Amino acid sequence: MEAGRWRCPCGDLNRPAERGMGVAGAFNFGVAFGDIRTTVRCCGIEPVFVVPQVWKKHYGIRGSNKEDSRHLALELFPDMAPLLARKKDEGRAEAMLIARYGAMVATGRIESVGKVRGEAKAVKAAKQIDEIED
Repeated sequence: MEAGRWRCPCGDLNRPAERGMGVAGAFNFGVAFGDIRTTVRCCGIEPVFVVPQVWKKHYGIRGSNKEDSRHLALELFPDMAPLLARKKDEGRAEAMLIARYGAMVATGRIESVGKVRGEAKAVKAAKQIDEIED
């Protein structure tokens, strides 16, 4: 699959804190994270890594209350309400917010703040895709 075809110049991977993980859990997490990163790169998409503090600051979400993320996602994506109806859908809500944040950074609608790696490559890739399509 070609990245430009789907207008997705970058991928956002949110890395959770690894504190408190056991040895086996940390190893399995590392393997899965590497697999995802490799798959994204094989699709021609340069991954961008953003920590929760960065995208949550952008949205004004304070602390680790996941319910705030779910409520914000309901406001921003009202058509997705059936997918965000339960309290346990907060992971899906955060994925939507991260994807929206990444799209805004990649298209230059906002400037990233804080610890975002690979942003310059993502913005450059987005501009190249736009030039090819024009």
